[in-house]
Amino acid sequence: MPGDPDAAELELLQGLLRRSHLGAPSELAAMIADQAKTIDAGEVALYLIDYDQSELVPMPGGAADADEPLSVAGTVAGRAFSTTTILRTQDDGRHRLWLPLLDGTERVGVLAMSFHRDDALSDDLVETCERYAHLVAVLVVTKAAYGDAVEVTRRRRPMTIASELLWGLVPPLVFATDGLALAAMLEPCYDNGGDTFDYAVNGRVLHLGIFDAMGHGLAAAGVSAFALSAYRCSRRAGSDLLTTYAAMH
Repeated sequence: MPGDPDAAELELLQGLLRRSHLGAPSELAAMIADQAKTIDAGEVALYLIDYDQSELVPMPGGAADADEPLSVAGTVAGRAFSTTTILRTQDDGRHRLWLPLLDGTERVGVLAMSFHRDDALSDDLVETCERYAHLVAVLVVTKAAYGDAVEVTRRRRPMTIASELLWGLVPPLVFATDGLALAAMLEPCYDNGGDTFDYAVNGRVLHLGIFDAMGHGLAAAGVSAFALSAYRCSRRAGSDLLTTYAAMH
């Protein structure tokens, strides 16, 4: 890193935070790549996991050579994503870090950062990049609500109205604490038939609901959406199970 490593790291993280306040979701990848120049990073690419959890898709605005999706199976990027481990590759003086993007324990994607240098990357630099990736993951999740850039990147084909409705209601797919691990998925992700779920962790209590409406398509999705909303409303009002059941019917 140039000059004082601690000062460079501080500018890297604070600079991205400052820029993010007025940044649009569509500018995120370019903003992340440009700010990484603070620590002499060259090509920087932001890959997001698709809805099928099978491909890492580059978000426009990053490195020019990152223009094609990378399979989760059989690639270095996919292994970094699957194992949540920082991996390194080297080719003709270019050192590349593949850093998993994590929102808590939910895997959001992978950040690829390249450095052109003859010597090996120091552990301090790798740790700085890891902290940068943590911040990037938080920004991806928070900025997604303000535009369609993140959603469009993650979709590999059109989604039905029923799926659009239900994906907009469900909580994050993964959550974990020291004493709890929870994971869920909506399948088929682009053509959901009306199945959905909800959960909440309040203190030491896990609230979990799984909803399967009769039928298939938009009508079934509407019923499930109503049931989920009634369940969620009753839970937040402190209702017991019988009252919650009555609200859903």
